[in-house]
Amino acid sequence: MQQIMNYINAGRFPSGSKLPSSDELAQMFGVGRSSVREALKELQTLGIVTLKHGDGTYVCNFSSQKELGPMSYICEVRRMIEVYCADTGVEKASEEDLRELGEWLHFMEKHFDDDKLFIYYDRKFHFKITEITRNPVIMSILKSLEVLFDQLQHLLTQLDGQKARAMREHKEIYEAYKTRDKQKVLEAINRHHDGIMEGWVKVCRNRKIGTAG
Repeated sequence: MQQIMNYINAGRFPSGSKLPSSDELAQMFGVGRSSVREALKELQTLGIVTLKHGDGTYVCNFSSQKELGPMSYICEVRRMIEVYCADTGVEKASEEDLRELGEWLHFMEKHFDDDKLFIYYDRKFHFKITEITRNPVIMSILKSLEVLFDQLQHLLTQLDGQKARAMREHKEIYEAYKTRDKQKVLEAINRHHDGIMEGWVKVCRNRKIGTAG
Protein backbone atom coordinates (compact mmCIF):
# COMPACT_ATOMS: atom_id res chain seq x y z
CA MET A 1 0.00 0.00 0.00
CA GLN A 2 2.75 2.44 0.93
CA GLN A 3 4.76 1.78 -2.21
CA ILE A 4 1.78 2.10 -4.55
CA MET A 5 0.70 5.27 -2.76
CA ASN A 6 4.24 6.66 -3.02
CA TYR A 7 4.15 6.11 -6.79
CA ILE A 8 0.75 7.83 -7.03
CA ASN A 9 1.95 10.84 -5.03
CA ALA A 10 5.13 11.07 -7.08
CA GLY A 11 3.14 11.06 -10.34
CA ARG A 12 4.48 7.73 -11.56
CA PHE A 13 0.91 6.40 -11.44
CA PRO A 14 -0.97 9.58 -12.47
CA SER A 15 -4.58 10.35 -11.59
CA GLY A 16 -6.88 8.40 -13.90
CA SER A 17 -4.15 6.09 -15.19
CA LYS A 18 -4.30 2.31 -15.40
CA LEU A 19 -2.03 0.47 -12.97
CA PRO A 20 0.29 -2.31 -14.13
CA SER A 21 -1.08 -5.84 -13.75
CA SER A 22 -0.87 -7.64 -10.40
CA ASP A 23 2.00 -9.74 -11.76
CA GLU A 24 3.89 -6.62 -12.83
CA LEU A 25 3.29 -4.88 -9.51
CA ALA A 26 4.42 -7.98 -7.61
CA GLN A 27 7.63 -8.07 -9.61
CA MET A 28 8.11 -4.32 -9.34
CA PHE A 29 7.84 -4.29 -5.55
CA GLY A 30 9.32 -7.72 -4.84
CA VAL A 31 6.22 -9.14 -3.16
CA GLY A 32 3.73 -11.95 -3.82
CA ARG A 33 0.58 -11.50 -5.88
CA SER A 34 -1.56 -12.04 -2.78
CA SER A 35 0.09 -9.02 -1.13
CA VAL A 36 -0.63 -6.94 -4.23
CA ARG A 37 -4.27 -8.05 -4.26
CA GLU A 38 -4.73 -7.20 -0.57
CA ALA A 39 -3.09 -3.80 -1.03
CA LEU A 40 -5.29 -2.97 -4.03
CA LYS A 41 -8.39 -4.13 -2.16
CA GLU A 42 -7.57 -1.81 0.75
CA LEU A 43 -6.79 1.10 -1.59
CA GLN A 44 -10.08 0.51 -3.38
CA THR A 45 -11.97 0.59 -0.07
CA LEU A 46 -10.29 3.91 0.73
CA GLY A 47 -11.23 5.31 -2.69
CA ILE A 48 -7.67 5.63 -4.00
CA VAL A 49 -8.05 3.14 -6.87
CA THR A 50 -11.02 1.62 -8.68
CA LEU A 51 -11.36 -1.82 -10.26
CA LYS A 52 -12.91 -2.07 -13.72
CA HIS A 53 -13.84 -5.72 -14.26
CA GLY A 54 -12.31 -7.19 -17.38
CA ASP A 55 -10.10 -4.14 -17.83
CA GLY A 56 -7.87 -3.56 -14.79
CA THR A 57 -7.27 -1.25 -11.85
CA TYR A 58 -7.19 2.52 -12.27
CA VAL A 59 -6.06 5.37 -10.06
CA CYS A 60 -9.13 7.40 -9.18
CA ASN A 61 -9.43 10.79 -10.82
CA PHE A 62 -8.24 13.49 -8.44
CA SER A 63 -8.45 16.35 -10.94
CA SER A 64 -10.06 18.67 -8.39
CA GLN A 65 -6.89 18.39 -6.26
CA LYS A 66 -4.41 17.86 -9.06
CA GLU A 67 -1.47 19.58 -7.39
CA LEU A 68 -1.97 18.08 -3.94
CA GLY A 69 -3.07 14.61 -5.04
CA PRO A 70 -4.93 11.96 -3.03
CA MET A 71 -2.83 12.59 0.09
CA SER A 72 -4.86 15.74 0.69
CA TYR A 73 -8.02 13.62 0.88
CA ILE A 74 -6.35 11.26 3.35
CA CYS A 75 -5.42 14.26 5.48
CA GLU A 76 -9.02 15.49 5.38
CA VAL A 77 -10.43 12.12 6.46
CA ARG A 78 -7.81 11.79 9.20
CA ARG A 79 -8.83 15.21 10.51
CA MET A 80 -12.53 14.27 10.45
CA ILE A 81 -11.83 11.12 12.47
CA GLU A 82 -9.71 12.88 15.06
CA VAL A 83 -12.11 15.79 15.49
CA TYR A 84 -14.88 13.29 16.16
CA CYS A 85 -12.64 11.32 18.52
CA ALA A 86 -11.76 14.47 20.42
CA ASP A 87 -15.37 15.60 20.59
CA THR A 88 -16.55 12.28 22.03
CA GLY A 89 -13.42 11.20 23.88
CA VAL A 90 -12.65 14.07 26.25
CA GLU A 91 -15.31 13.01 28.72
CA LYS A 92 -14.51 9.29 28.31
CA ALA A 93 -10.79 9.63 29.00
CA SER A 94 -9.73 7.89 32.20
CA GLU A 95 -6.73 8.89 34.30
CA GLU A 96 -4.91 5.90 32.79
CA ASP A 97 -5.72 7.17 29.29
CA LEU A 98 -4.29 10.58 30.14
CA ARG A 99 -1.20 9.00 31.68
CA GLU A 100 -0.58 6.98 28.52
CA LEU A 101 -1.16 9.99 26.27
CA GLY A 102 1.40 11.90 28.32
CA GLU A 103 3.82 8.98 28.06
CA TRP A 104 3.76 9.01 24.26
CA LEU A 105 4.26 12.77 24.32
CA HIS A 106 7.26 12.30 26.62
CA PHE A 107 8.83 9.79 24.25
CA MET A 108 8.23 12.07 21.26
CA GLU A 109 10.19 14.78 23.06
CA LYS A 110 12.88 12.35 24.22
CA HIS A 111 13.45 11.10 20.66
CA PHE A 112 13.01 14.44 18.94
CA ASP A 113 16.27 14.05 17.02
CA ASP A 114 15.49 10.53 15.81
CA ASP A 115 12.98 10.89 12.97
CA LYS A 116 11.99 7.22 12.96
CA LEU A 117 11.25 7.04 16.68
CA PHE A 118 9.69 10.50 16.74
CA ILE A 119 7.19 9.40 14.07
CA TYR A 120 6.59 6.09 15.86
CA TYR A 121 5.60 7.80 19.11
CA ASP A 122 3.66 10.45 17.20
CA ARG A 123 1.52 7.61 15.83
CA LYS A 124 1.12 6.05 19.28
CA PHE A 125 -0.14 9.43 20.52
CA HIS A 126 -2.76 9.64 17.75
CA PHE A 127 -3.79 5.99 18.14
CA LYS A 128 -4.43 6.71 21.81
CA ILE A 129 -6.75 9.60 20.94
CA THR A 130 -8.74 7.17 18.79
CA GLU A 131 -8.60 4.39 21.40
CA ILE A 132 -10.19 6.63 24.02
CA THR A 133 -13.47 6.54 22.03
CA ARG A 134 -13.66 2.74 22.69
CA ASN A 135 -14.81 2.36 19.06
CA PRO A 136 -12.91 -0.51 17.35
CA VAL A 137 -14.19 0.38 13.87
CA ILE A 138 -12.73 3.89 14.05
CA MET A 139 -9.44 2.45 15.29
CA SER A 140 -9.33 0.03 12.35
CA ILE A 141 -9.97 2.80 9.82
CA LEU A 142 -7.27 5.01 11.32
CA LYS A 143 -4.72 2.19 11.16
CA SER A 144 -5.33 1.84 7.42
CA LEU A 145 -4.96 5.58 6.94
CA GLU A 146 -1.77 5.67 8.99
CA VAL A 147 -0.11 3.18 6.63
CA LEU A 148 -0.68 5.63 3.78
CA PHE A 149 0.20 8.61 5.98
CA ASP A 150 3.67 7.18 6.63
CA GLN A 151 5.27 8.77 3.57
CA LEU A 152 3.88 12.20 4.39
CA GLN A 153 5.14 12.07 7.96
CA HIS A 154 8.67 11.30 6.81
CA LEU A 155 8.55 14.12 4.26
CA LEU A 156 7.22 16.59 6.82
CA THR A 157 10.08 15.91 9.21
CA GLN A 158 12.45 17.25 6.55
CA LEU A 159 10.79 20.67 6.51
CA ASP A 160 12.42 23.38 8.61
CA GLY A 161 10.54 23.91 11.85
CA GLN A 162 7.86 21.30 11.15
CA LYS A 163 8.91 18.89 13.90
CA ALA A 164 9.11 21.69 16.46
CA ARG A 165 5.67 22.84 15.42
CA ALA A 166 4.30 19.29 15.70
CA MET A 167 5.85 18.91 19.15
CA ARG A 168 4.27 22.15 20.32
CA GLU A 169 0.87 21.19 18.90
CA HIS A 170 0.92 17.75 20.54
CA LYS A 171 1.66 19.41 23.88
CA GLU A 172 -1.32 21.72 23.39
CA ILE A 173 -3.58 18.75 22.64
CA TYR A 174 -2.36 16.89 25.73
CA GLU A 175 -2.76 19.89 28.05
CA ALA A 176 -6.29 20.44 26.75
CA TYR A 177 -7.16 16.80 27.41
CA LYS A 178 -5.80 17.09 30.95
CA THR A 179 -8.15 19.98 31.71
CA ARG A 180 -10.98 18.14 29.91
CA ASP A 181 -11.80 21.34 28.06
CA LYS A 182 -13.55 20.09 24.91
CA GLN A 183 -13.35 23.43 23.10
CA LYS A 184 -9.62 23.72 23.67
CA VAL A 185 -9.08 20.11 22.59
CA LEU A 186 -10.97 20.71 19.34
CA GLU A 187 -9.08 23.93 18.68
CA ALA A 188 -5.74 22.21 19.31
CA ILE A 189 -6.64 19.21 17.10
CA ASN A 190 -7.72 21.47 14.22
CA ARG A 191 -4.63 23.65 14.61
CA HIS A 192 -2.46 20.54 14.37
CA HIS A 193 -4.19 19.35 11.21
CA ASP A 194 -3.89 22.81 9.70
CA GLY A 195 -0.15 22.46 10.26
CA ILE A 196 -0.09 19.07 8.55
CA MET A 197 -1.88 20.39 5.46
CA GLU A 198 0.35 23.46 5.30
CA GLY A 199 3.34 21.13 5.44
CA TRP A 200 1.98 18.95 2.64
CA VAL A 201 1.43 22.03 0.46
CA LYS A 202 5.09 22.97 1.02
CA VAL A 203 6.20 19.45 0.11
CA CYS A 204 4.18 19.61 -3.13
CA ARG A 205 5.59 23.04 -4.01
CA ASN A 206 9.13 21.85 -3.34
CA ARG A 207 8.60 18.88 -5.60
CA LYS A 208 7.19 21.10 -8.31
CA ILE A 209 10.30 23.28 -8.38
CA GLY A 210 12.61 20.30 -7.98
CA THR A 211 13.95 20.92 -4.49
CA ALA A 212 12.54 17.84 -2.77
CA GLY A 213 11.81 14.15 -3.30
